[in-house]
Amino acid sequence: MKTLKIVSLDPSLRNLGIAVGTMDCDTGLLTVNHIDTVHTVPNPDKKIPNSTWDISQAKLLYTAIQDYTFDADVVCIEVPYGSQDVKAAVGRGICLGLLSTIQCPNIFLVTPQSVKKVLGNPKATKKDSVAWASTTHPEAPWHKHRGRITTDANEHSADAIAAIYAAASQHNFKALKENSYAN
Repeated sequence: MKTLKIVSLDPSLRNLGIAVGTMDCDTGLLTVNHIDTVHTVPNPDKKIPNSTWDISQAKLLYTAIQDYTFDADVVCIEVPYGSQDVKAAVGRGICLGLLSTIQCPNIFLVTPQSVKKVLGNPKATKKDSVAWASTTHPEAPWHKHRGRITTDANEHSADAIAAIYAAASQHNFKALKENSYAN
């Protein structure tokens, strides 16, 4: 049985959602065995220039991205797009720069619209994403509060899981899976 290690990312400057799993190339079955969200914080001290602070936070994200993707067979990314203001544009630029450092040869980029399509609702909320992902992958180590899966703690990882499904619908992903099975 040939499997692919898949790492999926839902990046933003403040929250990097991560899902790690394996896909059986014969059956297409995905098992999610790890989820994480790396959080950064806004500049707490106005004496520190924002650019200096942003670089320090980018380094945290860079380390996480490299640590999670260095041995992945496939990386799926919900690519951030559009910016409502200058801060959002800065965050998007930092994320795109960090994503360009991933060394995996099999990177699949997906849009937020394709992720919502996986969820079956073009206006899906974060709560919808968590409900779909936790139902589809109950084996994932979901963060819980008082025994319940919470939206706040899982929303970015849930989007990362949905990004795998959006990527898996792409022709090149299907071809990679078939070629991996043949080898």
